[in-house]
Amino acid sequence: MRTNIDRLPPDTALIIMPPFSNLDMIVPGIYQTGTTGLIIETMNEYRIKMIINATYEMPLLKHSDIISFRVPVEDDCQEPIENYFDDVADLMEATRLRGYGSIVHCMAGVSRSATLILAYMIKYTTFTLYEAFLHAKSIRQPIRPNIGFIQQLIKYEQRLNNGRKSIDLEQIHLGLQPQVKIFVPKFYRSHYPELYELEIQRQLSYWNSNNN
Repeated sequence: MRTNIDRLPPDTALIIMPPFSNLDMIVPGIYQTGTTGLIIETMNEYRIKMIINATYEMPLLKHSDIISFRVPVEDDCQEPIENYFDDVADLMEATRLRGYGSIVHCMAGVSRSATLILAYMIKYTTFTLYEAFLHAKSIRQPIRPNIGFIQQLIKYEQRLNNGRKSIDLEQIHLGLQPQVKIFVPKFYRSHYPELYELEIQRQLSYWNSNNN
């Protein structure tokens, strides 16, 4: 017998289930999830007063006691998500200082929302970007900001820390396609070999789809 989930497209069926639907506390007062993790009862339990919706497509949550703020970006390397780093981080920190929590979500809770939380962490905690990434991924395993967002986070860390950065990028040279420029955080190779390979394939597919 087919369930409702069985009738959904595979990608959609995947992101409405754990771990994407989990509500994960990345640091005190700051939570991350996908769209299906927005459950009013849970938000009441965690004293949520701020929701950052990092999508174009999903409607803002309407609730009399919760502020919703949209960051209208696609999960695309070319999107200027850095334009929202300071505003979103400041909103979340102001909410935390009042004793309440913030949720950052995108569609799956993988790239856009992770990027905004990492920006918050390098502005308002003692984590470097490298440390923030390791910490966040130890709590929410699926996180994987696209390479354009990683590059913007590196620039943001440099701006906040007098030019210092904690992540270096490695350029990957493909023998059969030397014109393709692929960059991957160096630490992926040693810490996350599967993510390292996945990121190469993701960027290669992106390049091919935009140059054919």
